Amino acid sequence: MLVRILLIIALCFIYTQEGLAQSKNKSSSDQVDIEVLVGEYTKEKLVLGISYKLKPGWKMNWKNPGDAGFPPQIDWTRSKNIGDVRVLWPFPKRSISNFSDLSLESYIYQDEVLFPIYITPELSSKEIDLDFDINFGVCKELCIPIDASLKQLVQTGYTDKTSYEKINNSYKYIPKENGSNGLSINNFFVKKIEDKQFLHVLTETKNNAFKNYDLFIEGGDKFAFYSPEVALSDNNTKAEFVYEITFLTKDNNFDKVALEFVLVNRGQSVVLNEKFHKTTDSYFLETKPANNVNAALSLMLLFAFIGGLILNIMPCVLPVLSIKLLNVIKYSGKGKGNISINFAASSVGIVFSFLVLGSIIVFLKNTGANIGWGFHFQEPVFLIFLVVILTLFAANLWGLFNIHIPESLGVVLSRTHHLEGIYGSFLTGVLATILATPCTAPF
Repeated sequence: MLVRILLIIALCFIYTQEGLAQSKNKSSSDQVDIEVLVGEYTKEKLVLGISYKLKPGWKMNWKNPGDAGFPPQIDWTRSKNIGDVRVLWPFPKRSISNFSDLSLESYIYQDEVLFPIYITPELSSKEIDLDFDINFGVCKELCIPIDASLKQLVQTGYTDKTSYEKINNSYKYIPKENGSNGLSINNFFVKKIEDKQFLHVLTETKNNAFKNYDLFIEGGDKFAFYSPEVALSDNNTKAEFVYEITFLTKDNNFDKVALEFVLVNRGQSVVLNEKFHKTTDSYFLETKPANNVNAALSLMLLFAFIGGLILNIMPCVLPVLSIKLLNVIKYSGKGKGNISINFAASSVGIVFSFLVLGSIIVFLKNTGANIGWGFHFQEPVFLIFLVVILTLFAANLWGLFNIHIPESLGVVLSRTHHLEGIYGSFLTGVLATILATPCTAPF
């Protein structure tokens, strides 16, 4: 009887361990479900796919994300017996969100997308131990980061027909070699008028006239190419795409710059990777009238002011407002001028903190980090730190403990007591900024 019980326990343990091993190739969140699909592992290569099933309303980004979000990045460092890794990117959709005179353009995937991946093993006779991290952003009203760790052990000769068929079906969304499917990118060049430069791309279709078409360009860190003007031939078999070039750095030299073009027509696509060799200075299309920059700036400032008013009733700021209200009561008998000075000090603290946080984010993004506004609230260590600080503040206000400063420091502060309230108000503004950052994202 005892032997049977031990055998049952052992079988349950084995079954549980197998289930845990199988679950490591999946990751789920409220925004997206991720799964590793292994098609086959031959002597030459491992064919696998990473499937992303996005929940309704959520989007993720192409390799060139556009104005918002950041694309999937995979860290294979912990994986074993992998050599060359080639990730195939399906063609995206263009998404434009309009906010009065401001437009945000992104290149996205929705619903479900599968990325085929080819991996060449270092030793084809050995198993491949996949152990990797995926980092990317998903966007709805806001953009948030997604981090997933996935594992899969693949033996030599492994085949999964169902997964292989899913991966094979996804190839129809992968751009083919330029000239395939009757689609071709024939030429491109830069022309200049006044202080603007424009990229012209000449394309052609031989099988089906242009319909439901688009052209996406990956310009690296130097250039951005937003929605183009398109001129079609009479029979809709030739299209000229014209982009106003947005320079992301001070270097506007095109020579030897590599670009990736993805032309899409009726659900089919081709890709061309090419470099500039020379530029021209003429331009034959009419220049669009410049936008009213002053009007757009005034409107943005108005929305920023309204957002600031709304921010005062957001839950992120309420804990700090109670502290500020106690300060107002404390100084209520010292005149309006004193109260105004302390409010001004709080404002200076808020502006100073935003400048510091903004500078840190700009610096980190320029070093290649995938980080955005308010992302520090995704870090458990930072949240624990804030909980401790606010708990100490609350305990001090309730009189549970007092902090006694050294006598020498007390003498110095007594000589500068008129500045104590200003310093406190400044620090209140700093604390309000730190707490409020997750609520500032909509504004």
